[in-house]
Amino acid sequence: MYYESSNPASMDCIEFFNWEPLDCKTKIGIELSGGTNSTLLMYMLCDYANTKPHLNIIPIVYLSSSTKNKKTLDIVNGIIAFMKEKFPNVNIDNIHHTTFNFKCSLAHTYTKKDATMPNPFLGGGYFIPHIGHRINLLEKLTSTNKIEVTINGICANPPVEIMKSLNIFEKKVSAKEGKCYSNNILETKNSKTLAVYNPLRPFDKSFIVDLYKQLDLMENLLPLTESCVIPLDNGKPCGKCFWCGVKNYYFG
Repeated sequence: MYYESSNPASMDCIEFFNWEPLDCKTKIGIELSGGTNSTLLMYMLCDYANTKPHLNIIPIVYLSSSTKNKKTLDIVNGIIAFMKEKFPNVNIDNIHHTTFNFKCSLAHTYTKKDATMPNPFLGGGYFIPHIGHRINLLEKLTSTNKIEVTINGICANPPVEIMKSLNIFEKKVSAKEGKCYSNNILETKNSKTLAVYNPLRPFDKSFIVDLYKQLDLMENLLPLTESCVIPLDNGKPCGKCFWCGVKNYYFG
């Protein structure tokens, strides 16, 4: 499946599923956060699997132990319900999930090489909220033959000038900007091999928006998504974190 930007000035394109470790796989895990990226990939994966009855899609969710963030499971369930209605012939398994302690993760100090995402509170610093829990769950699902490969929706950060205009720029955050990341074959401490496919990683959110428009998903699927990781007590997005800033800038 081939997707390209509708912007004539853009060279962005994805040949979805063009990655050797995906060949001949029938059990495909997809990490769903409820955000725009992973939701878009879930749609593309279901579209791909619609004519391939041998494929099984296994949703994977990482839940915060914070009460406010448990709504993630409800959001993901709503997205999966949409996919099942849109693609009734696609095999979608039950959700597999693990829970991490959000506050402890924020308090943990990581080295620069370990830092993979900006702090959601705009005060500097980095956190990796579920990296250990993620690896443990993927190892378990792989060793029990539940999944053979995992798809992840991470994308590039916005250009530096946009992050600065939104007051979400940090010097370290710009490291991803403009870089084309390869897909991962992860060797874990238990000597297990985990294949992780990152098809959106070379692109920023402008390409994601373009695909939502091309696939006519702005009115039906986009409203089901939620990117905020620190929602308010009433469940609404905080409007202040990195992910709120990026989503609001590109999607409005």
